Amino acid sequence: MPLLFLLATALAEEPPTPTDSGAIATTEIGTAYDIGIGVSLGNPTGLSGKFYLGSRKTALETTVGTETWGPGYGGLYVHATYLWHPGTVLYDMDFELAWHIGVGAFASTFGKDPGTRFDNWSDSRLSLGPRAVVGLDLDMTRIPLQVYGDVGLNFLVLPRPWPGLHTAVGVRYYF
Repeated sequence: MPLLFLLATALAEEPPTPTDSGAIATTEIGTAYDIGIGVSLGNPTGLSGKFYLGSRKTALETTVGTETWGPGYGGLYVHATYLWHPGTVLYDMDFELAWHIGVGAFASTFGKDPGTRFDNWSDSRLSLGPRAVVGLDLDMTRIPLQVYGDVGLNFLVLPRPWPGLHTAVGVRYYF
């Protein structure tokens, strides 16, 4: 347990600031470039956007696309998540690797294709619930590009309680 506390404390510390010699480079994503648009692959697959809220510490992330859960199950999907970026894991002259955690909500038209042999577990096509996410952002320093990976727990509330794990990777261009 003390090891986990030390790791969490080290990760939450602010990274060193750049020096005049340029020995440590940080990215301008979240400062000079605060709006990112790109694609997400996995669950969900679709268009992704991230909007930093005045600093590199907080952001709003959204995805609009589709989700799938095996043969015949899936639907349209949208989520919005408030992200907090506690600190930088690794930095170099060419990139910065930061981690994030967040909470938000999702909506989906999750359902079953009537042509499959599986029983439909839901009478409703609309699914709603909260979500929690943890992930990594690889921010490039030479171009405003971010490669990211997320693991999210979506907890279905409607039509009935059910947990779901979402994993996705993607890329965003910032302007």
